[in-house]
Amino acid sequence: MSTMYETIMDLPLFKGVGKDHVSQFLEKTPITFNNYTDGEVISHPGEEVKMIKFIISGEVIISNRLDSIDITVEERSGSGRVLGADRLFGISTGYPFKITSHGKTSIMQFKKEQ
Repeated sequence: MSTMYETIMDLPLFKGVGKDHVSQFLEKTPITFNNYTDGEVISHPGEEVKMIKFIISGEVIISNRLDSIDITVEERSGSGRVLGADRLFGISTGYPFKITSHGKTSIMQFKKEQ
């Protein structure tokens, strides 16, 4: 079983970064951990992306509603997935989809300003 420090170092944002740089980041950056139960909504479509979120454990279901053809596409994602990074800046900064916890899920997040 990995320690939390090792888990964080395995996240896509920190791949290839040395332990010293990760330690400095963690010292200077206020991060929070949120736990979600099965079926709990993590984000709604249109909600502004203010945080970078990483799935630490568990899974989420990402539901993208396509109104033009009356269909919903669902994707199941697990540990290591980054949520919202592509919507932090630009013209469209809202989630285009709904994110729901699938089982017990733990998410690490920090503000985009960091």
